[in-house]
Amino acid sequence: MTEPTAARRTRIRSVARIGGRIVGGLAGLGLAGAAVLGSTLPLPTVVGSADPVTVVPEAADLLQVCAGPLLLAGGGETASTASPVGSEVVTRDVIGGDESSQRPPSSGGLASGGSAGLVLRLPVDGDDSSLGAAQSQTAGSADLAGFAAADCIEPGNDQWLLGGSTITGRSSLLVLSNPDEVDAVVDLDILAETGAVNVAGMDGIVIGAGTQQVLPLAAFAPGAEALAVHVTSRGGQIAASLQQSTVRVLEAGGADITQTGSAPATEQIVTGLRIAGGERVQERSGEADWADLAAVVRVVVPGELPANVAIEVLPAGGSSDRAEPAVEAEVQPGEAADLVLPGLVDGTYALRISADQPIVAAARSAVLAEDGATDFAWLAASAALGDDTVVVVPEGPSPQLTLANPDEIERLVRVDGEERTVPAGGSLPIAVDGGASLRLEGAEGLRAGVSFVSGTQIAAFPVEAPAPVAGTVRIRP
Repeated sequence: MTEPTAARRTRIRSVARIGGRIVGGLAGLGLAGAAVLGSTLPLPTVVGSADPVTVVPEAADLLQVCAGPLLLAGGGETASTASPVGSEVVTRDVIGGDESSQRPPSSGGLASGGSAGLVLRLPVDGDDSSLGAAQSQTAGSADLAGFAAADCIEPGNDQWLLGGSTITGRSSLLVLSNPDEVDAVVDLDILAETGAVNVAGMDGIVIGAGTQQVLPLAAFAPGAEALAVHVTSRGGQIAASLQQSTVRVLEAGGADITQTGSAPATEQIVTGLRIAGGERVQERSGEADWADLAAVVRVVVPGELPANVAIEVLPAGGSSDRAEPAVEAEVQPGEAADLVLPGLVDGTYALRISADQPIVAAARSAVLAEDGATDFAWLAASAALGDDTVVVVPEGPSPQLTLANPDEIERLVRVDGEERTVPAGGSLPIAVDGGASLRLEGAEGLRAGVSFVSGTQIAAFPVEAPAPVAGTVRIRP
């Protein structure tokens, strides 16, 4: 006879409860037994005995990418293209191998037939291999005139460029070179004096492998008095530079190539700022359309909080005491702020820019000849040098190497074998020859800049510490 459904369910639940008690009891006994055994028997241990492995990675080729010739915006087939004006002269220093060079083709923004900057490549041959290069150029056309000099740099994935303007008569061109064998995807963050620029076309810019592209910043930020550009890339690495030229009414008023400088930090050092004819420049900069002759420090706060900024002048003689700030200001995040440097007499300076938030910084100076001819230069903050650094000085007027020592003790450094003292909290200008290559020994932590000046010409660039040749790597098991 079939058992009723309700009675069957009751019996199943009873069996389940009894079974659960049995299983629970067995589990309890198992745990108790484990506790007893654990108190009397040692637990097993695992001991590694493998030795560390030393690996020597294959060193990549040394690369230096030059900015290329000065460019005239709108000089090509369309208003969005740029044409070279003359050609640059590249000075190079090569140790430990045969260097090769090529000019990458343009993938956009450069007029047909225009030439891009040189890409120098040196296969590494031992730890002593080194490659350094720098360029200079004088332009004297009716539309573009001035002197520009720049270090050839190693490509990277994160770079800041401070300088330039897109007000009437000012042209600013962003030059992006990709020396890698893979495409690079570039994103731009552009800041102006009014804040961040938000327009289409600044993200996902593809720079083809082994090509160069020129972007007019007026297409993104027209009418900007102060500009800063943050360039980040994925895939291939990028060498970025910023070219600016000035025309007042119908007269060319200078040209410059601006390079990337030190990464964001709470202290930045600008090394080798030259002031010449300062009184004449200061007087003229108060007139309409001449304000961008004034000596300024451009500061950007990449974070989200405002920064209290102080600018000190590091004198050529040095001082045991911290100088009183020449300028103090609060700079808002996401803005390119120009802080005027008052009362600098003619000479060579290093500047310490301190802040309570990470900042990036660059300085501008200008010359004004008695006949009214002008030129200007942007000088990015200098990164700390390594112990042994090669400085390449291109041809130009009155070349000078400036060493800055932000530390509180004086430093001894050898410049081409000659011992020099860089004063504590000060700077040391050294007259050098154009077209020369200089070796700095014992320079770790110092900053350096190369500058040029005459009555009608000015240019400057920070010295970039070379990346080390790949060494050994210890892998611990």
